[in-house]
Amino acid sequence: MTLKEYPMITPEEALATVLAHARPLSPVQRPLAEAIGATLAVEITAEKHYPPQPTATVDGFAIIADDPSSTRIIVGEQLAGHYNPDLQIGPGQAVRITTGAHLPTGADAVVMWEDVLEENGAITLQKTIAAGTNFRPVGVDMAAGQTILAAGTHLGPPEIGLLASLGNTKATIYPSPRVAVLSSGDEVRETGMPLAPGQLWDSNRYALRAAILQTASQPLDMGIVPDDENILAERLQKALGQASVLVTSGGASRGQRDLLKLWLEENGQVLFGRVFQKPGKPMTFATVGGKAVFTLPGNPVSALVSFTLYVRPFLLKLQGRSETLTRLQVKLTTAEKHAPDRIEFVRARVWHEDNQFLATSTGYQGSARLLSLVGANALLRLPPSDEPVPAGTIVEALLLPGKSLFSSR
Repeated sequence: MTLKEYPMITPEEALATVLAHARPLSPVQRPLAEAIGATLAVEITAEKHYPPQPTATVDGFAIIADDPSSTRIIVGEQLAGHYNPDLQIGPGQAVRITTGAHLPTGADAVVMWEDVLEENGAITLQKTIAAGTNFRPVGVDMAAGQTILAAGTHLGPPEIGLLASLGNTKATIYPSPRVAVLSSGDEVRETGMPLAPGQLWDSNRYALRAAILQTASQPLDMGIVPDDENILAERLQKALGQASVLVTSGGASRGQRDLLKLWLEENGQVLFGRVFQKPGKPMTFATVGGKAVFTLPGNPVSALVSFTLYVRPFLLKLQGRSETLTRLQVKLTTAEKHAPDRIEFVRARVWHEDNQFLATSTGYQGSARLLSLVGANALLRLPPSDEPVPAGTIVEALLLPGKSLFSSR
């Protein structure tokens, strides 16, 4: 059987096609301890004011601020977690209070114990205190009915803590998709195994599993598949039976033993088979039985760049997240060679200096050279041209996930 000739589509068309086939997974409830890194599926509102009563923020004495009395008699104490509703103060009085305790009726300020002279059951203020000092008013943190967390919020430690402070023991979240990963090719060997001439260790499964974990998805390692159509078919069917998404590397081009596209054409729908970009031209996106299949090129850089541009946003959308790469206009500090026939995503270092963003490539841009990504925090999007882009040119850069701007070159 002969492979179809797929037209090359732009990166923008490829991403739009991928996202059009991503539907958030059905929400589930999970204990808060298991919800870290997940995406909230429902809006959270405050059912009441927080704090529900005025609360001291320091240890000291609750008082009436404009009381002219020079000495205040201590008439009781208010401890955090032990509210006495009968305790109240009037002119010439004070109540000993601890941080987090309910202000007694009548008090409108708290003076720190360091700012008073205490003797014989009374205090004398050593400084003037204004009303409203050193306590949290009712509802200052959250007001009843206020939206506290919007649906789609990524749950980190502060969000988990906030949910707990509202009395939640569980969170309604989008579950993590299970993503099967496999490598293909007779030349690929498990890392650490002896290599024959022409063979190489499989770095792609390790790198792709790590990239999947960074999206809070669950990788499922399906191993290495040789160039055998029967073994390939069996492994692909097994992977799709166990996962909701399949990511493969290798076998995506038009070589004699590149069998993946043939299998996808026979068993599913290939939505695109080539992208107008370098690296990653032969990347393929298909669906089989309603499940997404990403067939990435075998070269390590091609696989990771393609994952970043297309697979990552797909997996995030399954989890209710809409996250795009930050785009910057950057000034090249060196001339950059690039592909004459395709858009090239050049691995680069971007930094901020003298009120502008500057960039330079990470050197040789071979699609097998992982070092070009190790030192990079961005991809430069360079349009096709027969001529190098001169130093000083302003180009678009896409910041890589989890990377920040460098402080210097």
